[in-house]
Amino acid sequence: MQNMELLQNTLNKIANKDNYIFSSNNFKILFPNLSNNALLMLLSRAVKKGILTRLCLGYYLYPKVDYEKG
Repeated sequence: MQNMELLQNTLNKIANKDNYIFSSNNFKILFPNLSNNALLMLLSRAVKKGILTRLCLGYYLYPKVDYEKG
């Protein structure tokens, strides 16, 4: 399974209305074999594909969750 597919499948399983914001450290745990540069590239590509939304440095929103907006 490709890293992007693994990322998306994992987010679909673990994200919910209470857990939809993730830090880059959360993703390091999911992908321990990736270097920091490779992880940042994966997250950048996930943002470009619309899988994640970058909130600020090191924090990402998984927008497919039905969370309370406001």
